Amino acid sequence: MSETTAAATSLSQTFDGVSGAFSISLIAFTVVFMVLIGLSLVIRGNRVLAESIEIQKKARQEMAAKKKEEEKQARAEAKKKEAEEQKTQQTAQAGDRNDEVVAAITAAVAAVSGPGARVKGIKPVSISRGWKSMARTQNLQGFDG
Repeated sequence: MSETTAAATSLSQTFDGVSGAFSISLIAFTVVFMVLIGLSLVIRGNRVLAESIEIQKKARQEMAAKKKEEEKQARAEAKKKEAEEQKTQQTAQAGDRNDEVVAAITAAVAAVSGPGARVKGIKPVSISRGWKSMARTQNLQGFDG
């Protein structure tokens, strides 16, 4: 027990007087400043972490917006392609109808005129209203005396 009391007495003598007060103050200020530096590092780390989270959040939002834009463009392209396909189908059907009409007209001319008749071209006639169209349908145009 005497060793413990001797060590305690020796330690207490180290902190006696002005030099002891100065030593205790130096130790206390060192601890306080280390705690402050630690807190400062924690705050800065928190800020860096928050900024990285914000950057990731913005990147996700931009990616989602880009994905939506790509989906929108894909839908628009699909609609455009579908419209073109419908137009192509309608044109093909109209072409089939035109071929059928040409064949029917050629057959009618051949039936009326005989086997030596040839059809060189067929073009639509604009439809007008009134007496003139009536005269055309009855082959009387030019006889309006």
